[in-house]
Amino acid sequence: MSFSVSQHSISKGSLELIKKTLNCGHIRSVKRDNTYKFEVRNFKDILRIIIPFFQKYQLETDKQKDFLLFVEASNIIKNHQHLTKAGILSLIDIGYKMNSNGKNRKYEKSDLLRIIGKLKV
Repeated sequence: MSFSVSQHSISKGSLELIKKTLNCGHIRSVKRDNTYKFEVRNFKDILRIIIPFFQKYQLETDKQKDFLLFVEASNIIKNHQHLTKAGILSLIDIGYKMNSNGKNRKYEKSDLLRIIGKLKV
């Protein structure tokens, strides 16, 4: 699981400010679309820093809905429910509700559900 914020290269400074404020994560360049991405992949940092910060300072855009889904997914993982078939199905459902444009999805939801249906968890 990871948390990320992307900005066009001319706004890289805003990502550096976010990184400095949160004191976690890293910034990387994304060449294909001339952007930079602030990313947090450490799950403990997501639980300890990212989620509390954005619960205190709520987003005032449509991204707030995605954030609430992100928190729901984080709780599934934190409670080890992702180790069950029901938990995996919940994560897939949440994932496909987030970022509804889904331009970077590698798999169709139906393909994932078919694969998970074959698992013996």
